[in-house]
Amino acid sequence: HTQRQLLEGSTSKMKTDDEVHSYSVFCEEPEIDLELKRILIIVNPKSGRRKGLNVLERVRPILENGGCTVKVSETQYAGHARVLAEEEDLSNIDVLGVIGGDGTLHEIVNGFMSRKVKKNSSVTLCMFPAGTGNTVAYDLKITSPEKAAEIILKGLTRRIDVGVLDKVTPSSNNNAEEGRLYWINICGYALPTTVLELANRLRFLGGAQYDIAGKISLVKNKGYECKIEMIDANNKEHTLEGNYFMVQAQITVHMGDKWAFAPDAKLDDGLMDLILVERKGVGKMLSTMLAAQRSDGSHLQKECVHYHQVKQFKLTPILSKKNKLQGDKTVNLDGELVGFSPFVATIAHKAIRFVAE
Repeated sequence: HTQRQLLEGSTSKMKTDDEVHSYSVFCEEPEIDLELKRILIIVNPKSGRRKGLNVLERVRPILENGGCTVKVSETQYAGHARVLAEEEDLSNIDVLGVIGGDGTLHEIVNGFMSRKVKKNSSVTLCMFPAGTGNTVAYDLKITSPEKAAEIILKGLTRRIDVGVLDKVTPSSNNNAEEGRLYWINICGYALPTTVLELANRLRFLGGAQYDIAGKISLVKNKGYECKIEMIDANNKEHTLEGNYFMVQAQITVHMGDKWAFAPDAKLDDGLMDLILVERKGVGKMLSTMLAAQRSDGSHLQKECVHYHQVKQFKLTPILSKKNKLQGDKTVNLDGELVGFSPFVATIAHKAIRFVAE
């Protein structure tokens, strides 16, 4: 293919949230017959066209008709969802629900994992998908808010891994939790960072911003030199240095527009699926991304792609005139430009219980 053909062909029909994928994303069977009757739902009342409140109006009667009590906490400002998840009294709550997309869920997970009173083992999180991107819900095969409510009534839950991101600084050993962040979908450096940076500047384009930002970043074809030290599933240590077009760890199978970028990932195996894409020519990079978009695993056969399942990895940028991607807001966590580098990424195994079949 020519570069022009690849660019024109890179926009295929996006998978919709009501489609169900065919991947098995769990190692363990679900927990069954749990009493999930006391529900607290966090919702943004000012989301576009009252979408959050509209979803609440759809799921509330399902839950209440099923014998649940439903309380609601409305967010008042950006970042308030995290504060609520961290500070709300959950002593008499079975399910902490969130109406939104991956960004809102990222806030909730960070707040929940940061709670000072660690008495959350009996609290289950629930995703009522209502965002632009609902990748985690898609992995969980929660195709609608109503589906999530139905699973609550069935009393079905799963334990899910949570990614942990820690800064690497001269003083980082003094306080391991200083600046710690959590993620549940992706942890990306290089291309995931630059696409998100550009997309944030192209918000005026509406829904097309990510597709256009991706195409521009592909054509620019920038590589970022870094050192990656990893511990694999067998506790063996490996160190790699290279010029990478993309570095991305995933807990989920899917990313972005529901691409199965990490087809062997499991949500409860205690591992991250780390995909390293070496920088090659523009044509090879575009061909690799098109293969990834097909969601058939064919991108993993490309010579520039290296796929590792790891318990931990440390990423250290090798700074130069061509690579200044270091410091705050240089790592994409769950579609939010909030991560930092250099960093160490680890897994909190089965740290959160989620509503899921």
